[in-house]
Amino acid sequence: MEITPEKFWLDYREAMRSRCQSLSFQERSLTLTSSPNWTGLAVSVAESTMKAYKLRVDREYMRLDLMGYVRRQPEDGNFDIEIAFEHENDPETYQKELCKLCHIVSTLRVLVAYYRGSVEAAQRSLQDKIAEMGERMKRVPNSSWLFILGPIDSKRNQIPWFAFTCEQNGTLVRLNDTSPFLPAREMQLI
Repeated sequence: MEITPEKFWLDYREAMRSRCQSLSFQERSLTLTSSPNWTGLAVSVAESTMKAYKLRVDREYMRLDLMGYVRRQPEDGNFDIEIAFEHENDPETYQKELCKLCHIVSTLRVLVAYYRGSVEAAQRSLQDKIAEMGERMKRVPNSSWLFILGPIDSKRNQIPWFAFTCEQNGTLVRLNDTSPFLPAREMQLI
């Protein structure tokens, strides 16, 4: 099913009409005079409209761990994201963060994740996850990727972290590192 702006508007508008008419007089008064109540109604109707299209829905899923941005104007609301940053502790679930970053318009998208086993196996796994993302990796023109992989137990393994970038064709390229980062050494634990 193709969901056009016109189709969504018509369906959303009718669902809003129906929901507004189903409210009691007191609920109507509270909703029209309170921004949080109105937002709740508007989002709830949008959610039911999306579910009618058989879509899965998540509320505020696209929150970033961190973003670095520049304002185009002094006031809020007009900015460019220069760096979108995601960090995932669980080596098994960082694909969710990778997918989220695929949808973010940013000059640089950074994913910090952890791995078990060898860095070569971690690189192959990351390469497979990038391949699964397919064209989504290239959605944002003039954007770069940085992947930072650390061993899940840096103290015990004494293995440095590794950084990769991604070529336009999706191939990972390991960044040259003449000064490896070992968190346990930096914290003087080894």
